Amino acid sequence: MGRGRREKVLLNTDQRQKLEAISRNGYAPAKKILHAQVLLMCDEGAGATKKWTDKQISLALNLHRNTVGRIRKRFLEQGEEPALNRSQRKFIRRRLGYAPLHPTYIFLQQFSLDTPVGYVSDSVTHHL
Repeated sequence: MGRGRREKVLLNTDQRQKLEAISRNGYAPAKKILHAQVLLMCDEGAGATKKWTDKQISLALNLHRNTVGRIRKRFLEQGEEPALNRSQRKFIRRRLGYAPLHPTYIFLQQFSLDTPVGYVSDSVTHHL
């Protein structure tokens, strides 16, 4: 990803202006601004001011070199929007514990039948 031969990122003027606007305004999410800065530094087209290596970009932006390579690869394979925006998770986090099924909760509910579901009476918790 960040090593060996790398593909060139060539931005046209419209893409470059859009990325510069994102990186300057400060109203976009931080990761989006950072990815825009990476793409601007990776640019080797006519509008590029300096040719940056992955190592120079990673040092300048305080990123790992492989992160720079992944952003470049995503831009070349999927386009501008996927490279700028964070990828969505493919799974939903599972809740580790569910209170009504926890043994302590069931035990306390047995002794506090007059309290509403989801609450434990103070007299029961006081004696524990």
